[in-house]
Amino acid sequence: MGILEVSKSEIKEDQKLKIISEMVLLKEHIKLFEQKYECSFKEFEARIKQAAEDFASWDDYLEWKAYQRSFEEREYLKMKKNKKKINSDDGVKYTKDGRYRAHITVKEKLAQKANSLSGKSKAMERKN
Repeated sequence: MGILEVSKSEIKEDQKLKIISEMVLLKEHIKLFEQKYECSFKEFEARIKQAAEDFASWDDYLEWKAYQRSFEEREYLKMKKNKKKINSDDGVKYTKDGRYRAHITVKEKLAQKANSLSGKSKAMERKN
């Protein structure tokens, strides 16, 4: 088996796409609440704090708040990933052309997985 090589830019792009896909899903949830209550989250938050207790609205508020925070966190991560450099202390070696190689080959990785699984099955046998 050969050594898997991936460029730094490919890793960054993959991470960015993952964050964006999560953001799209969160934004859809947020839009549903905006349509339901016909206002933004900040407007709804102010409205719910002034209104009499309504458990259904309060539940929606908590859920909407969680989606809103998660969206903002991913937005921050996306911005941060655009500026962040990938460090070489993450278990990979970088080559001169800006690509990295895993310390182990795919064959070695499969052998490690097999050893891990056999160790778990031996532990299960001892318990029984």
